[in-house]
Amino acid sequence: MSDALEDVVDIALRVAEALEKVGASYFVGGSLASSIDGEPRATNDIDFVIDMAVGKVRELSELLGTDFEVDSHSRRTIPQ
Repeated sequence: MSDALEDVVDIALRVAEALEKVGASYFVGGSLASSIDGEPRATNDIDFVIDMAVGKVRELSELLGTDFEVDSHSRRTIPQ
């Protein structure tokens, strides 16, 4: 695994750990998922699709710390 891919995987694991601590369901997509699945991509991004209670956004932000920016105003809620 290349150093760049290892760095991206480390970041994804940090985010996944925080998501699990707040009880969120999620899946990973983007070039990270594609590269791990064997289709390398030129881009270097991680896409998370998250199902999480709106009330947990602040806790998630605190768990991630200052290395990450969580925009609590740009969340999207899909009506049931």
